[in-house]
Amino acid sequence: MKVDVAGAPVSFGVFELTPEGAETVGPDQLLEALQESGYEGVDLGPLGFLGEGAELRRRLSRFGLGLAGGWVQLPLLLLFSDHPFPFVPDLTWIWHARADSPLPVLWVLSRVHFALLPALAGLALMAVGVRRVLIQRAAVRAQRERHEDRLRRVQDYQRDGTSDTLDGRREPFISGLTAFGMAEKNPAQRGARAG
Repeated sequence: MKVDVAGAPVSFGVFELTPEGAETVGPDQLLEALQESGYEGVDLGPLGFLGEGAELRRRLSRFGLGLAGGWVQLPLLLLFSDHPFPFVPDLTWIWHARADSPLPVLWVLSRVHFALLPALAGLALMAVGVRRVLIQRAAVRAQRERHEDRLRRVQDYQRDGTSDTLDGRREPFISGLTAFGMAEKNPAQRGARAG
């Protein structure tokens, strides 16, 4: 079985989000590096980077490389406008982009690729999950503090040995704390009081 391996301009820092004027390799330099490295093909990269039509075919044949794939910029704006692509959902029923639409909204939607929708949804879910974890941690911390406060009050009461009630009995919340590892100050008193 023969496997052909292709390179891509993105591996050289050339992709559709590369700022204009940034220092990157040129198309011929990139193709020459791929050819010398033994690659059989190349990805198209940003539209027009390697050329278009006849220029693209000539450039690829000069370096003996095939075209392995390409990238098509599909802005999120397509979801909210009339488009010819059957694989892009039509969301114009939510909002329809027009020439009089707010410019900041059009600008953002034209620069975000619609393939980022799952990632953006994932970020939203992750934010919800983090919020739930923080709420749960706060609830556990509050429960632990209430429990520690209750035990602290029992220890203080047992250390004092005084009783705030008229009949000298302990508060009802103290009676069941032996299950928490809190021994009573004088277990003999318990039997004497019960009788």
